[in-house]
Amino acid sequence: MGSKASCSLGHAGANTRLRGLSVFGAERIIDGLETFLRADFFEQTEGSGGDGERFLLVGLRIKAAEAVHLMPNVVGIESASDGDVEMIGRFTLHARVLSPGGRGLLAGPALPVAA
Repeated sequence: MGSKASCSLGHAGANTRLRGLSVFGAERIIDGLETFLRADFFEQTEGSGGDGERFLLVGLRIKAAEAVHLMPNVVGIESASDGDVEMIGRFTLHARVLSPGGRGLLAGPALPVAA
């Protein structure tokens, strides 16, 4: 088992019109299968004329081949103004097509680096 997580908080001072927090985490279940989660929360500051939003992304990452990952996932977005939640089911195909050094689908020899 293995896990990784990150968190970032954005705020740029008195003139900021948007404040937010973003959290990401992933957990390996078995070799080639991982769950992931990303959550974003942001709010507008006073006088900016907007409202906030909550964003949640949950999914699986399946390693189909060395350079191919299949990722079924669900996105939920909630508006702070009316509380409505929009749910979107998605399927992401991630493939490294060209990769120097032999790790992509069409991998070739490592490219020379200019000195």
